[in-house]
Amino acid sequence: FFFKQKTAYEIRNCDWSSDVCSSDLRAEELAKIGTFPFTVEDLLSRGEHDFALQEIDDWEDSFPSEKATGWTQFWRGKVIFVQQPGLRAERYLTLAESINPKGIFVPEALWLRANSLIARGQHAEALKLLQRIRSEFTTSDYFKKAPEKIKECQDKIAKP
Repeated sequence: FFFKQKTAYEIRNCDWSSDVCSSDLRAEELAKIGTFPFTVEDLLSRGEHDFALQEIDDWEDSFPSEKATGWTQFWRGKVIFVQQPGLRAERYLTLAESINPKGIFVPEALWLRANSLIARGQHAEALKLLQRIRSEFTTSDYFKKAPEKIKECQDKIAKP
């Protein structure tokens, strides 16, 4: 057996379980990363927006490399959208897509952005995003939801 130097994570959380094997820490990190979306979604469903944002902050602090996946930007944008659709939410959702254009969250990010644009009266811009969902994300749940919103946008554009 050998003892390894403690990581900042282990010191901060008083985690001495990996004294002998460092693979335990990575497994625990992966488990926490995997539960993150469910935690934020649960907080959102209960209307605990401030706690959801705090969870995102804590996650970014604990796993800074995960910011490069676009997930934290997506979740932050979604929470802000639920609080108040608008430019701030749109910026985070756009950033998430720019970081990870193939991310599984992209159809939902486009959907949320489109709805935010509709709320702000920008139907032509929303229409473009909804049409992207229909053309690029045919297996997404949002593919089936988009036609109704597309019609709504087209009607608003035709009758300003």
